[in-house]
Amino acid sequence: MKSRSSAFSSRPHPHLYEINTWVWLHDLSQKMNRTIRLGDVPDQEWDALQSKGFDCLWLMGLWERSPLGRRIARQHSDLQKEYAKVLPDWQEYEVVGSPYAVRAYQPDPELGSWEQLKEVLGKLHDRGIKLILDFVPNHTALDHEWTTRHPEYYVQGTSRDVTNFPSKFFPIDTPKGMRYLAHGKDPNCPAWTDTAQLDYFNPDMRKALIRELQHIANFCDGVRCDMAMLVLNEVFAQTWENHVKGDVCPSREFWTEAIPLLPECLWIAEVYWDREWELQQLGFHFTYDKSLYDRLRHSTPHEVAL
Repeated sequence: MKSRSSAFSSRPHPHLYEINTWVWLHDLSQKMNRTIRLGDVPDQEWDALQSKGFDCLWLMGLWERSPLGRRIARQHSDLQKEYAKVLPDWQEYEVVGSPYAVRAYQPDPELGSWEQLKEVLGKLHDRGIKLILDFVPNHTALDHEWTTRHPEYYVQGTSRDVTNFPSKFFPIDTPKGMRYLAHGKDPNCPAWTDTAQLDYFNPDMRKALIRELQHIANFCDGVRCDMAMLVLNEVFAQTWENHVKGDVCPSREFWTEAIPLLPECLWIAEVYWDREWELQQLGFHFTYDKSLYDRLRHSTPHEVAL
């Protein structure tokens, strides 16, 4: 990762360890022959992490999964092919849905509770380790409560959009009437059909999302922000130009609104398209270094060293 600041750790390049929380707890449950949730993790597991010298632990995929997203993931033919590549004898129950289609920013009941998360935070601090959790700014799950309570928080389409572009829009019946919302999207890729696209030109949505961040920050030391560049004003406007025409583009970036409100929080951005420096200038402490990652995967040692 590229770094803007090393103030978070006593060493210039703090070491972060990512754990797929669902898989990890499942494996521990099998190993110990009983159900293990966050509050049940033996102390020796945290001790082992400390002994490896890590500064930060990223519990990836802690938040509540979407039942609707899980159903989509189980029925998606292209995804089924991918499952078969890595696990030829995969079973439907093993597909638990994407951790990035967040139904609610609360621990998934299969993984733990707020009380257990607070306990884990204390145990990590006792061992000199900081806790990092996910934040997914671009979209929510299809069955997030906002889709019915606040459909205006999302990019709006029409019934014609649903008919003409069924992979990009979906209908939803709300107390405010039938609405047609967009699926979350990267401008260079097909839409993520298990998600709903948040509208970054809606100031009330921004405020609501910042409140979510402020609550999350009570239970961790930092956030890893998924696809952080997608919510830049310029990127959002280009991605959704046909659906936000006439809307007022905010004068500030979302990140310059959110980050100063949580000055003690460590901010990590997943970012591509050579926008790392831009996000560091907006306040992120660390950003992904995709160029280095690709070189490590595909280049010679000499090319990596350049």
